[in-house]
Order: sequence, then C-alpha cells, then structure tokens
Amino acid sequence: MKSRTTIQRLTVGDRIDGLEILGIAGEGGIARAYRVQVSEGPSILKLAKRTLPDAYGEATVAERFAQAVAFHTGGMGPGQLSANDLLEREAMLVRGLQDPIFPVMRAAGRIGDRAYVLYEDLGDDHLRARFDRREGVPAVWMLRLASELTGRHVDGRLPFHGDLKPEHIFFDGSGGVRLIDPACAAAEGRPPGSRSLLTTPAYNPYLQADDRTAFALVWLEALVGETLLGEVPQRERASFGPSFRKWLELMESGARGRYVRLLTRLPAVSVLQARVPHALLVCLLRGLGLQMDEDGALDLVAGYPGWSDFLGALERAAT
Repeated sequence: MKSRTTIQRLTVGDRIDGLEILGIAGEGGIARAYRVQVSEGPSILKLAKRTLPDAYGEATVAERFAQAVAFHTGGMGPGQLSANDLLEREAMLVRGLQDPIFPVMRAAGRIGDRAYVLYEDLGDDHLRARFDRREGVPAVWMLRLASELTGRHVDGRLPFHGDLKPEHIFFDGSGGVRLIDPACAAAEGRPPGSRSLLTTPAYNPYLQADDRTAFALVWLEALVGETLLGEVPQRERASFGPSFRKWLELMESGARGRYVRLLTRLPAVSVLQARVPHALLVCLLRGLGLQMDEDGALDLVAGYPGWSDFLGALERAAT
C-alpha cells in the first residue's frame, strides 16, 4: 500500500489524506473520480485537475460522449475559472441545494493544492451502462427525469444542469432518478448568473444553458440504440432543409459553428421513424429545434417555449 504526500494520477492501493484508493470511478473535464470507503459508506472522491479543457474558440470538436469543453456565455471566460474554482463551486451548489436528486456530499476542501469533494457512491448503473448492455429505458423513467428537471426549472432551484448526458443520469429499481456533476456550478452565486459552463457538445451542440436539447438527444439515443452525434461509420445521415442549411452557414462563421455542425450527424429520418414512435419523434425533434418536412429532411422549427410545455408534449406523446 503506497502513501502519497503529493497528488499525481492515483492508482488502486494508493493512500491520500488517509483515504485508500479502491478503484477508478471515472474522469471528467475538471476532475478525476476515485472510489474510497469511509465510515458513512462507499464514496466517490473527486479531485480537481490541474488544467481545464480548451475554451470553445480553440478546442478540438468533442466528437465522443466522454469529452467536454469549456465555454463562456458572456463576460466571464473559462480561463478565469480554474478546475479548483469549478469543483469548489460545485460543492457550494450541492451543499446549498440539499437536493436529493444529487448524491449526498460527505466532505469538501483541499488536499494539498487540489480541491476535492467526497460524495456517496451511486454505483455504476448509469444510463450509459444500460445503453452498453442494450437494455431498454422505460418511457416512464424518462418522463420522471423530465418532470424532475421541469420542477426544478420552474421553481428556480436548478434552472439548468448544464452537462446532462447518460453518464450523469442514474435510475434506481423503481425509476427514481439521481444526477451527478452539475455544470451550472460555474455560476457566481446562483445558476441564473452563470457566465461559464463545462459541457459536452455531443449532447449540447447549441452550447446553451438549457437541458432540453440534451434530454431530447438522450431519449432518442435510448430508442435508436447508438450515440447519435458520435462518429458512427457507414450509417445514412439525415438530410436538412434550406432554413437549417442557411442557419448553419451563418453559425459556421463563428466559433460555435463547429459544435452545431454535430447536428448533421443525426440519423436519416427513415432510421428514426423505424425506431421511434411518430408522436414521440416529433416531440423530441422539436426539443432539438427541428421538424420533419414532406421530403424527409430535417429543418428548423421554433422549440417549446419552456420546460412545462415540453413536459406536457412528452407526456401526451409517450402515453
């Protein structure tokens, strides 16, 4: 058993600050996560990285689900927030919310010069694991997630999560939902004031502080059976109408164009129609700001005004 006085890349059997590393839980944009055991039970130790992903104007396109990029929505650029800052803000947010949708936070602070947060361990049965096992996701579970997000958006507790994707969504046996890694923690004070966000473009290609696009992509992925905006060889891709093409051309004149272009990797409408019930497909596509035209192409459409409208449409389409 090795005792570390400095934090490098920890391995199983290492000890740091009295905690033994039992396993590697994962790695995200701002932190690495390790499995440890404490008196309260199995836990996840998140340790801040030394560097962040590049700002969106300079980053490589995040083509796969595990990659994240930092971007800013206004006056505060990601360079002004270190990984320590972001992880400490996550701890402040989760502590302040005391929201059962997030894991119980058991401790937070610094180990050496690195911020850490200690959470209860939710295990490995997130949606990505279910997708990998080719297990279905009941519609009632996805409606529960939509309802939970809607309630928090409407009452202002959590206006957005910011990095909603299968790895961050857990369901228990009864369909109860838990979330991890709220990216909205980059906010100053409350999430509505956020100027920075760490997100995953494959689920948030518009780079918006809004979870509806990510939710729609996650549910479509559950139904279609593959990562929709990833690099999947030899698959027929969607065609797009004139309004979308003109809008994309305009967007590509700016830094975010490389990310919204990810939408062009959506499967052809015929593929979607074969795997997704029509009413639900229409609803989820509108959640992406898209609609099917008469020629089987996807084109722009006004999205739902708010989460409550989106939830109502989902419930009607899925039941």
